Amino acid sequence: MNPLVQRTQEVISSVIYINIASLCEDHMPWNTPVYAANDGKLTFYWRSWMHSQHSKNIRIHSDVFISIYDSTRKLGQNHQR
Repeated sequence: MNPLVQRTQEVISSVIYINIASLCEDHMPWNTPVYAANDGKLTFYWRSWMHSQHSKNIRIHSDVFISIYDSTRKLGQNHQR
């Protein structure tokens, strides 16, 4: 298996937080870290209070982006395996 693909799978399977990037009603960006689980097929699930800003944003603009990263990496080590 490609080492980058393998590392990506390791990170995805080990993270418990993702960042959800959404758009407010005035199209300003909003980024929120949330606890999430995934099904191993790149589908992520999270629960949020229905009145949180990102929940309101998603009801208005359903297109969102998520970012996932290994927050355990030491500063300056992100380019290494």
